[in-house]
Amino acid sequence: ISFAPGEGEGTLPDGTTGAIRVEELTMPGQFNGPLGSTMARLTANFTLDDGFESLAIAEEISGWQDGNGVSLTDIDMEWGLLLLTGGGTFGLDADMRPVMAIDAAIFDFLATIDPFDVAQGYDPVLVADWISVLFERQAAEETTQQFDLTIADGVITLSSDDLGLAPLQLGTVGPILELAPAQ
Repeated sequence: ISFAPGEGEGTLPDGTTGAIRVEELTMPGQFNGPLGSTMARLTANFTLDDGFESLAIAEEISGWQDGNGVSLTDIDMEWGLLLLTGGGTFGLDADMRPVMAIDAAIFDFLATIDPFDVAQGYDPVLVADWISVLFERQAAEETTQQFDLTIADGVITLSSDDLGLAPLQLGTVGPILELAPAQ
């Protein structure tokens, strides 16, 4: 992780920019997940919309509970069969779960849909619709598709207005941080 402080007061003022690069990140909780337990690569540039007054991280990120906090650009992720690039926003909800909206370009999602179907148990008609459209696009040599990847209310969803398909629920997420009760 690298940072370039923004203008203003605080440890990391509003507008602070940075970059993150992670390779071979192992997530034991994802061992049986559709993408496996090791993320090969995640890189992204970011801007803190709401900076940090101090290094009390738990307190500082609780300010992101309005769903805003970080703008993301140049996201590049390889996790299992999922190859994704894009940009968007990241914040938290009132329960400290991620809130995210990413405009994502996904390479060959057709290869990725099967593991998600096994994990999520999609409606067969929904899967057939997605596979049919993705096969059609692949036949036209359109292997990268634009999708909206969102996290809201603890649910990760993939959708595309351009493809005319019903959204796919990819999984769920819990709180990223447990705050101590107010005393």
